[in-house]
Amino acid sequence: MLIRIPGDPLRPANHLLLHLSWSLFVFLVMSMAWLYVPVANGAGPDLMAESIPYSHQEVLRLLAGKPLEMPRRRIITYTVQPGDMLTSIAAQFDLDVETLRWSNEELAHNPDRIYPGQELVILPLRGAYHHVAEGETLEGIAKSYGVPPETIISFPLNHVAPDRTLWAGQALVIPGGRRHFHLAKPSLSTGSPFAWPLVGRITQRYSAAHRAIDIAGPYGVTVYAARAGKVVHVGWAPTGYGYTVIIDHGGGLRSLYGHLKGEWVHLGDRVRRGDIIGALGSTGNSSGPHLHFEIRKGGRRVDPMPYLPAGGPL
Repeated sequence: MLIRIPGDPLRPANHLLLHLSWSLFVFLVMSMAWLYVPVANGAGPDLMAESIPYSHQEVLRLLAGKPLEMPRRRIITYTVQPGDMLTSIAAQFDLDVETLRWSNEELAHNPDRIYPGQELVILPLRGAYHHVAEGETLEGIAKSYGVPPETIISFPLNHVAPDRTLWAGQALVIPGGRRHFHLAKPSLSTGSPFAWPLVGRITQRYSAAHRAIDIAGPYGVTVYAARAGKVVHVGWAPTGYGYTVIIDHGGGLRSLYGHLKGEWVHLGDRVRRGDIIGALGSTGNSSGPHLHFEIRKGGRRVDPMPYLPAGGPL
């Protein structure tokens, strides 16, 4: 603080205090910035250890108490606690469920199942986390996640080479990246009692111990009504089927669709053969994304195969 006596010029001591004040301010700013300088380990960068350096503008925003665009400056690991759900974890880190899914390989295959002790990669922003496979290119990866290559190149933690070459195993943050699977709609097969509810692969057939068929497919793909009818059940089933839809087709016939990610219909809706009724999931007692499909006749579960078109779920 400058001390001025009325009528007197600034004294040398006051100049010294001025210099010390500015030096202290610069030291504090540099100290905050150095907390976030990237740290490299081994032959290449370790995205889990380093963090994104703050820009000059961001340092000023911090000093002014203003929020930054990213909740964190680095990739961290979170250990799932008892009672955690993907939605609660995502909210805790200001992310969304899809970011958690596409940042963790285990969740990409089966995002409905998490367990205490499981370790999850938490990105500093919404997007995806990709490990480069042999032969992959930057352009191909960008296209698969629906972002421009420049989005990947410009992200500070990625350290993409100037010539855009990648190496197998390289980890890339894909800001805003998403992956979507699209399957062809199954044939309506109007000459058959029922149509296939989705295109996929039969992983378990009807038996005395399993009175249904299981059809596997990518998580989140569309599930269709196998026959016209009225929706008589929508919601969580206490039988272990997770989110379930049941359609009454009249004449004592009903179809059941279990382990859905979610439903697109409501109780009492009238649906036509081939209408969308839900999305493939892995809810309930499920080891992976698949559809538990039953046909019930007169209240009894019967083998669905004689009611479905020959050739499998195509």
